Amino acid sequence: MNKQLETLIKMQEIDDIIGHKYVLKNDLPNKLSELISDVDICEAELSKISIELDNNVKKQKDKELDVKNQKDSIRKYEQQLDGIKNNKEYKALNSQISTLKDKIFNFESELIAVMDEETALKERKKQAEESLKSAKKALSENEDILKKEIIKVEDDIVELKGNRNSIAHEIPMSLVKKYAQLIKNKNRKAVVFLNGNSCGGCGFHIRPQLLIEIKQNDNVNYCENCGRIIAPNVDN
Repeated sequence: MNKQLETLIKMQEIDDIIGHKYVLKNDLPNKLSELISDVDICEAELSKISIELDNNVKKQKDKELDVKNQKDSIRKYEQQLDGIKNNKEYKALNSQISTLKDKIFNFESELIAVMDEETALKERKKQAEESLKSAKKALSENEDILKKEIIKVEDDIVELKGNRNSIAHEIPMSLVKKYAQLIKNKNRKAVVFLNGNSCGGCGFHIRPQLLIEIKQNDNVNYCENCGRIIAPNVDN
């Protein structure tokens, strides 16, 4: 095989690994961000439920005060009944007492509903606390591991680039620049292999004369459509 093409293929193999490392480099911080976000979400949910519980307790106290006030009014009216001689006033006061008792019934019914809501909120709070505990545990267990993995991937990329650049000295600088341009502009794929009679990069059907030249493997050849370097497929 053409020596320059052999070198370019080796460089592409290294760049394929570098490309994979870049994917990991981007993915690992995202995983760490997700773990941190999970903790934030759980904390926000727990805070929201705690506020709802505080409001519920306040609502219960208000309802209990409403019941107490109505009962106090009933006692006051009942004390007044003994001193009333007029039948009309007696009936009117009894009617007020009856109305107050209806209000007490309504307030007590509302109080029961609020107390039931408190029970449900306490269960939600318990679940939220468990979720937060789990999220914090996951973050604690994985944060250092992910940070170390990120550093290792970055070190791997530096080492791989060094190896690729060392190999690049074997070919002319003009060819290195062409290769680097293709890596940048062609989705990190500068060197591709023949796929039948087509370019392995873009699928363009290669004209017969160029196909012969590629298979002869005397020179570095390029796809006339995408511009990538085309190497002969060893299986052909």
